Amino acid sequence: MLLRRITQHVQNQNWFAVFIDFIIVVVGVFIGIQVANWNEALREKQAEKVYLERMHEDIKFAQAFVEESIRRRIRDFEASLVMIEIMNEDGSELTDEYIECALPSSINILIDLPFLNTIKELLETGKVNILDDAALRNGILELQNRSELLTRFQDLTLSSIINITNEFSNSIKQRASRGDADEIRLVRHCNLKALHANNRFINAISENMDIADAFINKRLIPWSEQIEKLHQLIDQSLNLSHP
Repeated sequence: MLLRRITQHVQNQNWFAVFIDFIIVVVGVFIGIQVANWNEALREKQAEKVYLERMHEDIKFAQAFVEESIRRRIRDFEASLVMIEIMNEDGSELTDEYIECALPSSINILIDLPFLNTIKELLETGKVNILDDAALRNGILELQNRSELLTRFQDLTLSSIINITNEFSNSIKQRASRGDADEIRLVRHCNLKALHANNRFINAISENMDIADAFINKRLIPWSEQIEKLHQLIDQSLNLSHP
């Protein structure tokens, strides 16, 4: 109908009417494009909120997981330091319990990083730019970088770790035992006098602990700190607060 009217105005050489019709067409197209853009922006905003909520759940789980992992590692590591101090003296206070703590802390550089499926999806699909907060986008990329550094550290140093139980099997007897809820756990019985007299054992434990210390403080804790930073940024985007 509008086209017929424009044609009629041209035939009648009513240029003012043609101009008005032209303005109507331009404004109509502009409004149509704006409405489409607004709808697209609304869809992206809704999608962003869904991604933020999913990331929030992933991050909460990851944060709890890694905090517990760090807590256990530091606990065992400190017990191992006490054991080394005892062995540097007369060794009279050395017990199987100290050995139990020292063995895992001296080799425990392996950790299965929790799955952050939402972040993985955003990165793999290139949708990370749907997040409006530039600090959050950069935080995700920094977490990916720290994850790669942590994994690379594990891959490069794993071959340097000394398997204490196998290396000193004459003095450390290891047996499987059924514990609570039918869980199988390893129980170790140690020849404490032989271990105290064996300088190779102290050296091996110390070398492993040096690697474990670097893993905890230079890789695991920085990864945990980045998780905490991301949690705060996501809370800000979702207007959440935690007690």
